[in-house]
Amino acid sequence: MKYLQIAFVFCAALLLSSCILEERGSCPSYLTLDLSSTPDGVDSLYLILQYNDGTLFRDTILKEDFTSNYEIAVPRGSAAVAAYGNISGMVYENGYVTGKGSPADNIYTYFSKGEYETDLSSDTISVTKNNMAIHIKVLGRMKASEGLVMEIFGTCIGYSNSGEIIQGEFYHSPEALHIPTEVEDFYSFFTRITRHPSDSPLYMKLSTKYPDSVGMDTLLEISIQEKISQAGLSMSDSHLQDLYLTIDHSRSTISISVDDFNSTNHVEVEF
Repeated sequence: MKYLQIAFVFCAALLLSSCILEERGSCPSYLTLDLSSTPDGVDSLYLILQYNDGTLFRDTILKEDFTSNYEIAVPRGSAAVAAYGNISGMVYENGYVTGKGSPADNIYTYFSKGEYETDLSSDTISVTKNNMAIHIKVLGRMKASEGLVMEIFGTCIGYSNSGEIIQGEFYHSPEALHIPTEVEDFYSFFTRITRHPSDSPLYMKLSTKYPDSVGMDTLLEISIQEKISQAGLSMSDSHLQDLYLTIDHSRSTISISVDDFNSTNHVEVEF
């Protein structure tokens, strides 16, 4: 890494000297980024600078560079700065959005405005978790000839480079992670979503399906937003990062916790 830094300084000196007799506005700004606060759970960062004229500058920063000052040459000017961590399955569309039928990544984000007008500049990138993991447990078992299908429907699919929530149709039907056994009589499912403001619909549907049938019989439709609100929580709260829902169809109740399924710190609401 030391040799790379020396090489960077040498190249920067050469480039700066070549700009002395030219128009200064055409020379890049040599940007030093402080990434030291990046959480351990982030494997890489995808950096995007979106300038006022629509120009994009992109760079991928690996985890090994988080602990040292990261240096790059960027175009001069004012730019929206976006950093996305842990991007794997989401799709780039002037920001990152979930693919059709897919859950969100374990995405971390950072958004700000940058002014890079001088030869040397610096900035700090501090990404934070910007997704919610939803763990769902359904108590009981179906008949041997039936299967249980879980579907999640939402209205938010990602984030723009300026940090705005992108509206769209979110849908994911996760496979069951656990099906009832003689010892553990429940189904479990998992999905991950991007942030949904409190006024953005988010609901789930439980259905039974027979192996030889293309149709399904709906058992239950629940507004997740409504139940979270009844529990005194808000989906738009950045501190709400994991949600555990235990559905007891026989009692028509949902137990909601932010800790785990067995936590005594939970709220029970009816449906």
